[in-house]
Order: sequence, then structure tokens, then C-alpha cells
Amino acid sequence: MRTKREILQCIYTAECAQFGEEELVEESCVIVTAKVIEEKRSKTGFDLHMTALKVLSVSKEGSPIVINHKLADTSMENLLDYRPVTLRNEKQRSIFKLQEGAHHGSLSLPVFRRMESVILMSAVIS
Repeated sequence: MRTKREILQCIYTAECAQFGEEELVEESCVIVTAKVIEEKRSKTGFDLHMTALKVLSVSKEGSPIVINHKLADTSMENLLDYRPVTLRNEKQRSIFKLQEGAHHGSLSLPVFRRMESVILMSAVIS
């Protein structure tokens, strides 16, 4: 499950869940009720064992880019064309944050000067 800030591992088992597996559709907007179980191998240190699911909306179309893999394996053109989608990929989001930090950091350095050039134009006087 992808939240605003991170990806959480949710586990579905027919014994625990009060809904059918067919309700789990990729790119759906959902509210999940789950038991938090400690899992040391997980990035977050826990897993969510789903017990209930409320589907708020289902995507009409699939994602134009596969974003659930570690690497968004596509061309730079597609990455930029579908930027709002590709930023859902954890690695792409990290790269974007580094670029943003580098840009804002360089603007605050004492050696950085912002210059606006003057455009010189000739005028015809009659």
C-alpha cells in the first residue's frame, strides 16, 4: 500500500480478512483496517495484516508506467511525460528530492549571485 510518504507492506489472508481478494485492485484508493505485526525484515519494522477494506474509488485505466518495481524501467521522455505518476515510485521520488535539495541549497550559498541581464536594443529615430 502506498501512502503519501511511504510504502507499507499489507498482507492478505482469507482467514483474517473480512473481504474477498478480488476487491484488491491496483491503483485503487482504499481505507484499510489492519493488525500491526512486528516484522524485523520489513523496511518499516512491521507488516499490516488486513482485516477490513473500504474501496473509495477504482482506477478506470491501469498505470501507463509500472511503478511498483524498484526501478521505473522506461525512457527519460516517459518519466517526464508522466511525472505525477512516476513520482509514486520510491526511487524516482528520492532522486527528485535530492535534485530539489541541491537546487535550493545552491541558491543559498554565499558565492551564488542571481543576475538578470539587460537587453540592449537599437532604436531608429525618425
